[in-house]
Amino acid sequence: MSLSSWSSQSSPAMFPSPSKRLVKSNSGLRIVSQHERGNAPWALEEPHWVKDHEVTGCLTCPTQFDFLHRRHHCRRCGQIFCSKCCQSKIQFHRMGFVDPVRNCQTCSPLTRKEEIFFTNQLKVLFQGAPFHVRSSMAISLDSCLYNCRISNDERYLLFNNHGDEGEQIHPIDLCRISSIEILSEGNMMLTAKEMTSSEFTLEIQAPAEPSRKPSLAWLKSFEQGMGFVFNSRESSLDQSPASSAESPQNSDVPPSDE
Repeated sequence: MSLSSWSSQSSPAMFPSPSKRLVKSNSGLRIVSQHERGNAPWALEEPHWVKDHEVTGCLTCPTQFDFLHRRHHCRRCGQIFCSKCCQSKIQFHRMGFVDPVRNCQTCSPLTRKEEIFFTNQLKVLFQGAPFHVRSSMAISLDSCLYNCRISNDERYLLFNNHGDEGEQIHPIDLCRISSIEILSEGNMMLTAKEMTSSEFTLEIQAPAEPSRKPSLAWLKSFEQGMGFVFNSRESSLDQSPASSAESPQNSDVPPSDE
């Protein structure tokens, strides 16, 4: 089976872009997809919140909660802190928050670092860059240049060949990429799964100057973005409802940090 014939099975045409909707929870106002399959692969689910009545003091400092010292949930980890230890309000695109939300002292550096990607590097991935492409499922493609970029819904890796040369490569679902490996500067190997669960490899290589610099920048951004994808998969596997936790949407106690 050629790469183009397989990829057409998972083309975005099969999965119409789902509409977005606003959801209000105790955590804040979020933009989410109507269906789970429409979520960006690096998106994070809201954590389960620790119940207010189970915590008497701040997790970080000695502050004990009372009428003057209220509880505040970190939107990233779901733990409870005092106002001082959870005062950072940060834009949090990975959870789809519309406005900046509270992060604890432990989570805030990571969230700030991620925001650099969503503010700057995601634009690079949307714009794309030229690459030579080789696939284990197709004839040699490295004599042709393809503009590789991420789809606007952040779910697919797209390949647009320059001119009429080269075999057509249909979109690859980012969720089906199982691993990436940097072979050398400007040369990346990714492994993905077919619809039948068998794997294939795809090598993308930056061209020579003058197009090499933007291609190297794109690869660096793509590597970081896929790191978020793999992290989101691990988080979804590790996250399970606990008896001592509650979903932010179903909290019996209104948040004290609005």
